[in-house]
Amino acid sequence: MCFVPQVMARVLAAVVVALMCLSGAQAMRSQWRRAGDVHGDSTMRVTVGVALPEGAYDMLVGSCKSVSEPTSASYAQYLSRDQVAEMTASDKNVALVQDWLASAGVSDVTVSPTRDSLVAVMSVAQGEALFGVSMSLYNHVDVPRLRLVRSATEPTAVPSAVAEAIEVLVGVSDFPSVNRDLVAKHKKQTAKVARAKAAFAKAAPAATGTIQPPSTPTVGLMYVSDTQATLMTLFACGDSVSSTTVPCAGTDYPVESLEAEVYVNGKLMESALSVPLSAVSAEIQPTPSANNTVYNVAIPYPVSEFQYVNVSIRAVNSAGKSEFATLPWKNQYGMNNSLHGMLATPYVTPELLTKFYGLGDMPSIPNGLSQAVAEFGEQWYSPVDLATFYKRFELPVSQVTVVGNNDGPQSGGEATLDIQYITGVAPGVDTTFWSVTPGAAAPDQAFLFEWASQVNAASNPPLLTSISYGLGEVQYVQSGFGPTYISRTNVEFLKLCSRGSGILVAAGDAGASNDGHGSNTCSVMPDFPSSSPWVTTVSASFISNAAPARPGQNAGEVAVSIPNGVFWTTGGGFSSEPSCEQPWYQQDAVATYLSRGDGTFPPNSMFNSTLRAYPDVSAIGHNLMCEWAGTLVSIDGTSASSPIFAGILTRLNAARLNAGKNQLGFANPLLYSLAASNPSVFYDITIGDNKCAGFTCCEYGYACEKGFDAVSGLGSVGDFALLEKLVVSMA
Repeated sequence: MCFVPQVMARVLAAVVVALMCLSGAQAMRSQWRRAGDVHGDSTMRVTVGVALPEGAYDMLVGSCKSVSEPTSASYAQYLSRDQVAEMTASDKNVALVQDWLASAGVSDVTVSPTRDSLVAVMSVAQGEALFGVSMSLYNHVDVPRLRLVRSATEPTAVPSAVAEAIEVLVGVSDFPSVNRDLVAKHKKQTAKVARAKAAFAKAAPAATGTIQPPSTPTVGLMYVSDTQATLMTLFACGDSVSSTTVPCAGTDYPVESLEAEVYVNGKLMESALSVPLSAVSAEIQPTPSANNTVYNVAIPYPVSEFQYVNVSIRAVNSAGKSEFATLPWKNQYGMNNSLHGMLATPYVTPELLTKFYGLGDMPSIPNGLSQAVAEFGEQWYSPVDLATFYKRFELPVSQVTVVGNNDGPQSGGEATLDIQYITGVAPGVDTTFWSVTPGAAAPDQAFLFEWASQVNAASNPPLLTSISYGLGEVQYVQSGFGPTYISRTNVEFLKLCSRGSGILVAAGDAGASNDGHGSNTCSVMPDFPSSSPWVTTVSASFISNAAPARPGQNAGEVAVSIPNGVFWTTGGGFSSEPSCEQPWYQQDAVATYLSRGDGTFPPNSMFNSTLRAYPDVSAIGHNLMCEWAGTLVSIDGTSASSPIFAGILTRLNAARLNAGKNQLGFANPLLYSLAASNPSVFYDITIGDNKCAGFTCCEYGYACEKGFDAVSGLGSVGDFALLEKLVVSMA
């Protein structure tokens, strides 16, 4: 695919969209810096999820199964919000919490329509008295506009009877991990080596008149299209980091040109390829979190589709040459970097996806068809960028409704990717941008439980929602959310299942370890909500000629991973959370997967094969073209895969509604059933594993196999025409 020349320089500036993966309570709280005291008259916002009546959970599971299992007589006969409330209403516990709040003078309390949670806005003085804490104002260290009013210590004054009635308490001592603006992730990767040498706050020194040999650059990422390789690079100027348009201009360490060492398919093609400064563009970070300049270095070497490319560069000036800078691989488990490198693959657009997956024309849009994306951490989208995206790729305009807040000029790559690709795959559909923010009452940040509670409170929720956010399961407790946050959030997901509102979730971008992006950690750590039994979890694939070609195509799909030629690895594994039990709909598929003698698994002590296995399905997650901040850029991540598969399900919902039937709702039971009875509806991804994370490859993980596996799930969409026919034929 060809783009106009003035776009190309920024097109190749890759952006990694990844689920946040930080380890330990210290890492969670270290994201937030105390900014000062808060006045007692200031407000704080507390969300409470109360314990459900006895037997309510089992009733919800039964209800979800009855409406989502295709063999059920009640298939697709969804419940209303009030019918769900009949199972979940916990009036006694709600009243107990309300009375306790009222005893401190708190009157601004909103009870959910399902009568099992509430939101209370109170003064800081009231909150400190109620919970026995001292509240302070915190700012996020990388995104200072994000603020929290929180206590550094756990509540100590909640009466035991009230504490027993509460399952989730958010807004007092939890410090949520934020899906940082995407360029901050670049900063984290590209800056690692440079941080060890110098503080980024230090400006490059002025020239003294004596030219010194250039310092060795730091390469953070290499991105390869089907025509060219580009390195994302930091340039050091002695003991400082360059921030000028021309690297190290005006210092004693000027960069006058570059040289590149180029390997193609493991063979050295160029040992000192001249790279002029005209090939270097300074990337001005479009977020407030950036404090350094990243340079995109376009390598003037012709690349062909499906070649493996590896490039190192060094700086050159009149005083000498630096050492070659390479990608920060850690290949202690045998990855042959000189052979593999990055695979040259085509840019992916909505048109390519439609042809590659054989989706055909978008069905006519029936009344009631809807879809949504959920956003957290003040990730916003630009309506201007979205309109340009539609125009550039000749797409019908989707009506986007914002729930919560949106600040277009402060758009983030995550939200941009989500909204553009769910509407790019399912164009013209009414789409909700559900921005989960607490409102203006108090500085705060909200997350999954609050989102699910908000959607459950709606009388007419979206037919499906794509979520590109999550944490390692153990990190919910470490973040201060409490030991029952996951199980109570699963309750909210079950309610949505019963109401016919599906949830799709990105599987994560750091392999089975879920702790990548430069980390050395190699433990297996499942991610939530990816591991929830009540969501459809989507892994990432990419186009490769190493896999069997799809019909009408010259290539197929393999799992995204470093050994296969991408700079990150898709997530997957088995839950370690007892409330994430292995659901009925996948038990046969998982049993077959585990029974294979050629299966690759971690030691039994590292994972629980009796709990939920994920992902469920896959979709392309590499080289997605997005319009962001007025520029066409390429974005990666399972955060692309989830909205793409969501758009595919929206197309199936359109076909069902046009046939006078209800939407799919929670799709997993049907998808697993169809995979068993009609395997051609899926393209089986059999190449790849998820042992690697960011730039670290580990000893243990999971491997792709024939049929279901904990890397690609059931695979990607196969024969879409047959899939659509079978889905419409269901009751």
